[in-house]
Amino acid sequence: SYLIAKEEFGLHNKTVASVCNAFSTTNCVATIKSNSGKFSKYFTLADASVIFFFALSILNVIINLDNTTYLIIILASLPFILYSLYLQGFVLKQWCVLCVGVILIILTQFTLILVQSSGAIEFNIQIILKSALTFILVFIGWLNVKPSSHFPRMITTGSTWLAFLAGAQPARKVVIIENEAPII
Repeated sequence: SYLIAKEEFGLHNKTVASVCNAFSTTNCVATIKSNSGKFSKYFTLADASVIFFFALSILNVIINLDNTTYLIIILASLPFILYSLYLQGFVLKQWCVLCVGVILIILTQFTLILVQSSGAIEFNIQIILKSALTFILVFIGWLNVKPSSHFPRMITTGSTWLAFLAGAQPARKVVIIENEAPII
């Protein structure tokens, strides 16, 4: 998810690019940057992936997730998985190796939990509600801190950037490069 998010924000890596473009039917950038992979101007499949794994990590540290809650979370990700596979296989006809890797990780988790639970399903509504709240908070947090490609990139000094953030008119010349992710 981290590598997918980096690609979405235009932070390319040569090693990742060589893996993503290994075959004529693989192209991570085309898949990740596709308008079909955007649910809205602010929420993409890459965002869903980051939110999923970040929230899951928080839940595993804070709460000892039971198998049932884990299964519910993974089942909730199923529409995103199916849409991603449909998008890559039938709409774009380009496969994102990183995206397929994330899908395989989620499906492996699902399989391991099914095997481990051995059919025993017990609902703990308190853990399910805490999990839902965690996902909502991570979703809101991610959408507020993620670098968004729809903002122009500003190249400036630190003091000018701080003045700009405070609402002051920049004292120095600000260079804006259209359609690039902001510097963080």
